[in-house]
Amino acid sequence: MPLPGAVKAMIEPWRNLYAHITREEDWQNIVQQYPDLPLVQFLQQQPLSVLDKMMANQLNSPSSSSCGRLFDAFAATMNICSQKISYEGQAAIELESLISPHFLKLARPYPYVITSGELSHIDLSPMWPELFKDMQSKTNRALMSANFHLTLAHIIREVVLNIKQTTGINSVALCGGVFQNPTLLQMTVELLSQHSINTLCHQQVPSNDGGLALGQAAIAAARTNSGEFRI
Repeated sequence: MPLPGAVKAMIEPWRNLYAHITREEDWQNIVQQYPDLPLVQFLQQQPLSVLDKMMANQLNSPSSSSCGRLFDAFAATMNICSQKISYEGQAAIELESLISPHFLKLARPYPYVITSGELSHIDLSPMWPELFKDMQSKTNRALMSANFHLTLAHIIREVVLNIKQTTGINSVALCGGVFQNPTLLQMTVELLSQHSINTLCHQQVPSNDGGLALGQAAIAAARTNSGEFRI
């Protein structure tokens, strides 16, 4: 997914949202269907034609597969930190904080498509129309957030099961900053346990950049000790 504005897209989540929905949907159709949504009205006030040209010409719009940027886009749909964030992960944190045990019980995953193969291709295009419908019908935001988290957990389970079928591997390490989200982590572990998948989760080392940096240091140390290179 392109990030129109690069780093700026990480600070202004509405850019991620626009990139997602225009990749899957025609923007003018959305405007015609949901003209009264505050989100649509807000986006219409932004320099969308500039973003269109940036993404079409791959100008200052690097590709990203970050789950964090997907969280940003979903949160922006619900008007959570849509205009600007103050710290990394703010949109995801505020989105997760909406959920209560009551809505976890009511949650249902949004539609998606996964094409299995050597690498699984995840297509979230069916999710966005359903999300806009929920916004139009004023669905409780806590339920929408729970639905989104459950959607991601279902996607992770399906990808892991595809990998297991292909490789026979029965263990998976749940790593990356997204698994600092306790709701997503719990949902994912519970779904994988239903298929007897062994899940490895962080206990003493952070799952985000701190753990990544430690791993890089460990690899560098091992290579140095083996004489592969010198520091």
